[in-house]
Amino acid sequence: SVESILALFDAHGHQFSPRNLATAAHRVARVGRRQRSLRHDRRMHHLADACLHRVDEFTSQNLANAVWAFATVKFEAPELFDAVADETLPRLGEFNSQELANTAWAYATAGANATIFFEA
Repeated sequence: SVESILALFDAHGHQFSPRNLATAAHRVARVGRRQRSLRHDRRMHHLADACLHRVDEFTSQNLANAVWAFATVKFEAPELFDAVADETLPRLGEFNSQELANTAWAYATAGANATIFFEA
């Protein structure tokens, strides 16, 4: 459940690897995509902050999953989206087609600045 994922992150998030952070965000979105309360949950704010602070350690899949997750639950995380954009452009060659599609979809859905996809 969303509650169990966020409770686990709340208790042990400081020990999460970059992959664990992206996976937690992805699972929350898969299970709780229709839960409007997630937009205001302090644990979602903490998860977005944790992703932001480790974004330079994320793989292309982690980057794509993180922005997809926050866009899916309509959680506003502009700093995270900006940081992911900064990480994505120089690493576009690492992204497979699915990761690129999910990342582009996330930026479009979130209304985030997606100029990185047109400057590449």
